[in-house]
Amino acid sequence: DAAESVRCKLLVDCSGHGKAFVKFDEGKEPGVQAAYGIEADITPGTYPFPGDEMLLMDYRDEHMVSNPSDADASEAVPTFIYCMASNSTRVFFEETSLIANPPVPFDELKRRLYKRLEHWGTEVLEVHEEEFCYIPMGGAMPTIPQRVVGFGGAAGLVHPATGYMISRTMNLAAGTAASIESALIKHPSDSEAAASAVWNTLWTPKTLRQRDFANFGGEYLEEIGLSELRDFFGAFFVLPFQQWGGFLSHRLVEPYDRLIFGLGVWANTSWRCRFSLGLKGFLSGPAGWLLLGRSVLPVEDGDDKQFPTPENRPEFFVKLPP
Repeated sequence: DAAESVRCKLLVDCSGHGKAFVKFDEGKEPGVQAAYGIEADITPGTYPFPGDEMLLMDYRDEHMVSNPSDADASEAVPTFIYCMASNSTRVFFEETSLIANPPVPFDELKRRLYKRLEHWGTEVLEVHEEEFCYIPMGGAMPTIPQRVVGFGGAAGLVHPATGYMISRTMNLAAGTAASIESALIKHPSDSEAAASAVWNTLWTPKTLRQRDFANFGGEYLEEIGLSELRDFFGAFFVLPFQQWGGFLSHRLVEPYDRLIFGLGVWANTSWRCRFSLGLKGFLSGPAGWLLLGRSVLPVEDGDDKQFPTPENRPEFFVKLPP
């Protein structure tokens, strides 16, 4: 097709991680969340879980332990499964690598999924759809500011430790549109200044520090094996809901909230997990110590200086019923 030129005052790149127009800083390559999923009909009675519940992040690997090479691979490069049943005979299964670099190949994820289903005795009769998921996580940020405005994956909005982005992007959409309108009104003849204003609304010093904290978590999860992952998430999901739910959903905006969350994981996890977390922090060096410290301490104007307690923030310490 013939190339086409389009003139505009402000270009918003929503092309995802392909980086079609947005320039990114030099830095660490992102980890990748990769997943292979199927929506399939199964033989009635072969689904091993309650049909009215969704299975989330099942890191059990009994299906891999009979073969030594599979057992070693499972420990070194962990994967988990999501399951969501539509009814008793149609289920969505997805085998997922949370974060890895290099990414886990789709063929390996597919092999592990079917090996898991065979171990369960789940018989697949027909596959209606396949899903291939590839989500870069963390790594370098977009160069801020720049002439092109990014949004979604092109703006680095993917959570560096979970891969989640949709809810955050939807929450930011209206505010970003309003900031574009305001910037073009304020800078009608200066597109560079308009783009800079939008970028500074999208990524504030406060949200950049929040990303630093999540980025540390994502890099840590990328480096550890299955045993430590189990220890980590065992501590993660026993925390009060607003703490672990807030981390997953970009809602731990205040530094002290992130500090309480981090201390909660540390207090509840194993010593081997504490050792690897401490080693990760130590090896990050002075620059990493500064970033991490600034991400959990109220050192900037506008930070909430009140330390959360069950007395002044009771909702922040409520755990879900077992």
